[in-house]
Amino acid sequence: MTECPYCKMIIDPDSFYCDQCGGQIYICPSCHVFGKGEGKHCGLCGKKLIPAQSLHDNSQHSTDRSQVEAIFKPDTSSACVSQDPSTITTVSPSALKCRSENIVLYLSDNAIIGRTNGDYVTELSGLIYISGTHAQLHNTGANWTITDLNSRNGTKVNNIKCQPTLSFKIGDTIKIANTYDFIVE
Repeated sequence: MTECPYCKMIIDPDSFYCDQCGGQIYICPSCHVFGKGEGKHCGLCGKKLIPAQSLHDNSQHSTDRSQVEAIFKPDTSSACVSQDPSTITTVSPSALKCRSENIVLYLSDNAIIGRTNGDYVTELSGLIYISGTHAQLHNTGANWTITDLNSRNGTKVNNIKCQPTLSFKIGDTIKIANTYDFIVE
């Protein structure tokens, strides 16, 4: 079982679409890490994600379920994944990148995201829909979270509204002020 990158519900590892939300599943052709969205890239190796359906269609059209499931398991010979499961490390996010505005926010624990206050004023001062003090980032050791600070236009992680806090990981989309999409890298 694995987690849908959109709604976070548990789905079968050989799914092409989420059984819960209907979102199309994308996958890294090298690492076989799930992701979302056409044009997105793998958070581990950087390769462009492809629809899971196309990976399956290109894999000799096997009807044996064990062979089909093997397609969706990580390639342990790859540089992206350790061969010894006890030594696998999780890659922690390091930045939020808004391609439409050409902005990169490097993650810092307890950093404030705001147009007039906080750690990223230089980068965000021209984005009029972002509140003066909009949101705050937290590193809990195991993962990162974002807390909306009662902003006017809100904060979402993968289209789920922060009420007030949500966690995020590499490949997720943080929408700030219902306008600006920041990809977690």
